[in-house]
Amino acid sequence: MWNLKLLLLCLSVMITDIVAGVLGIEADKALQKGTHVCPPKKAGPAYKLGIASAVLVGLTLAISDSLSKSTKPHTLSDSTRSSPARTVATATFWLSWVVCVLAIMFLGIGVSNDYPVSHIPCSFSKFHFLTVGGVLCFVDGVICVINQVSSASANAEA
Repeated sequence: MWNLKLLLLCLSVMITDIVAGVLGIEADKALQKGTHVCPPKKAGPAYKLGIASAVLVGLTLAISDSLSKSTKPHTLSDSTRSSPARTVATATFWLSWVVCVLAIMFLGIGVSNDYPVSHIPCSFSKFHFLTVGGVLCFVDGVICVINQVSSASANAEA
């Protein structure tokens, strides 16, 4: 039964992160079209797609962290040596947070180019921050799945 739950959780995390990544890349395509006026008079499609992407990647991280039945994270002060599965679970837990924060940061910078009240110069749109944020969504999905599997393995050992 646990394997089915783990499989469904990993599939939902991957699907949500893939959708978030595709939305981020599509937002960058919408921003790079020749119809983009700087500064825009109203929020365009890149803004809406980028916000949806950032919300989905944040939601994925929240779901992954709340539903993983992980044991307490390994700290350096533990006197006992932890198992490799627990070490991987802890490392991927922190790595997923870092990648998620970076993805949301890049998506936020990219989205600000298509928002009317933005104080960021329009020249930032050439750096493709939305595409980088979208790719980080894909990376976050892989890391979250590794975290789920290693966390389940650490719990099976305990």
